[in-house]
Amino acid sequence: MSDTIQLEPGGVPWQPSSDAELIETFVHYNMPIVGIVRQRGQMYLFRCAEGFGDTTHVWAYLSISANDLANLLKYFRKYGKEDFWHVIEANLGGNEPLTIALATDSDGILLAMDLKPEKGLSILDSETLIDMILVYGERVAKEGSKEERAVKALYEMVSG
Repeated sequence: MSDTIQLEPGGVPWQPSSDAELIETFVHYNMPIVGIVRQRGQMYLFRCAEGFGDTTHVWAYLSISANDLANLLKYFRKYGKEDFWHVIEANLGGNEPLTIALATDSDGILLAMDLKPEKGLSILDSETLIDMILVYGERVAKEGSKEERAVKALYEMVSG
């Protein structure tokens, strides 16, 4: 079983493949922005790292255990979303592989990359995740493609 989620181009970030199922939403703002999806029996915490109010978004996915899910549910129900970030950071930070993706409202998931575990890299580290997907997107997106347009839109969004 893979530690990283398998994303399908065009999938919506909270149901990123035909075999993924949204099982919990912790934060919703016009769409699920933090939650849990299950794919092939494995659970993944997902969050929108940037752009939940825009048409271009950066998403991060982290494999979690059943015990992690139970703890997240317990703390979320007890403390709500305000302290929930601290629970994620304290319990799920830094040594797990992540998958990051660039998506748009109109085209769904356009680009995705797996990141190896790196000490200090967290699903909550929005700035680093955004930088990584921008560098990756600039390298792989073909000129004039919808991927390139999404990379440019993200760059304008975070620099403006």
